[in-house]
Amino acid sequence: MTPFFLSALKQNLTRLCWIRAILLLVECAALSYAYAIDLPLPFAHIGKLLLLALTIILFSFWRASSARPWPVTEMEFLVHLLADAAVLCFLLYLTGGASNPLVSLLLIPLTISAALLPARYTRVITAFSLASYSALLYYFVPLDIIATHHAPAGISPHIAGMWFTFLLSALLITYFITQMAQTLRQQERHLQRNREEILRDEQLLAVATLAAGAAHDLGTPLSTMRVLLTELESETVADKALNDDIKLLGTQVERCKASLQSLVHAAQDQAEIEDVAVPAEKFLSQLLDSWRSLCPEVRVTVQVADDVRGAQLKNTPSLTQALMNLLNNAAEVSDAIDIEVSRQGSSLQISLRDYGPGIPAELLRQIGHSLLRQSEHGMGLGLFLTHATIERIGGSIRLENHPEGGSITQVCIPLYRLAESD
Repeated sequence: MTPFFLSALKQNLTRLCWIRAILLLVECAALSYAYAIDLPLPFAHIGKLLLLALTIILFSFWRASSARPWPVTEMEFLVHLLADAAVLCFLLYLTGGASNPLVSLLLIPLTISAALLPARYTRVITAFSLASYSALLYYFVPLDIIATHHAPAGISPHIAGMWFTFLLSALLITYFITQMAQTLRQQERHLQRNREEILRDEQLLAVATLAAGAAHDLGTPLSTMRVLLTELESETVADKALNDDIKLLGTQVERCKASLQSLVHAAQDQAEIEDVAVPAEKFLSQLLDSWRSLCPEVRVTVQVADDVRGAQLKNTPSLTQALMNLLNNAAEVSDAIDIEVSRQGSSLQISLRDYGPGIPAELLRQIGHSLLRQSEHGMGLGLFLTHATIERIGGSIRLENHPEGGSITQVCIPLYRLAESD
């Protein structure tokens, strides 16, 4: 799908074509009037310029209306505006230079650029327009009908005033219109992010409602299963293999009950725990100890940089669960995980490297940003919730495939409090 901004540039190119067409009609009318009063002008050269302008208009109309998925880029739009300014500059050169009343038309490409393009492109248009206007003060084909504006010794005060007015207008447009247009674009991006956050919050609320219902419904069946497994364990003492399997089932049932209980306790204590700061090293140590008890078969290596000492994080159940989800995802595809923890300014960076098959490229663009309808790698809902949690506290997550196999998950978490030496 074509990005909205590039599609908007294509629509604006159509509007630019209509502006060009109107200006061309004005220029043709002025040329016809000059011909009617026998004004000595290089009509042949002017006609060629107007024909070139018509060709540019027709090409632009074709370009803007083309059904091909070929978006109009900012650079291409800049080239269109420079072409308009160049044609107008040559037309002014043939019709009196800076003393021609149409010289103010050089502000039109500048104004359009300030409203639609980034500041660096507008500065290019500004420099070209000012250079053209300044050159037209000295290099032009004079016209007797407007020659009174030129003093015998050089440029008259009238022409100098026109040039200064153009300079002031160009600078004001370049700065203020560009700033206002940039503010509008930032506001649009901010509104877009807000809409995405609202949609994500609605999805999170739906997931939370389903999770609460599931926790309530699973409580009684798990208790019943635990009672039955206890009875079966006492009746199968003679069969060691079967007894071990029943014990394993009992352990898994207890794990499910513990998860449900921690979910309820976390919801009850969220307001009290949210603002409690804990040392980052202690937080990570407790997290890994708790996770290792659930996945003892996975080999984990941890490297913690020296500058992490003294840094503190907010101890929230949601953050703990988010990092648990990342560890579980890595453990599902790999029997070994490498963890590196370091400081990046005022943030804590956690890098998780697994040795699994990696993540398909099409999933890398979707994981965590939307709920996947199906996920063979088991990273749909878990990573969506993890992304939402980390971003809510001002952090970020980036996933990428490792060149030597497997994938890397980079988690950036803002620190609650830095070391005393900082």
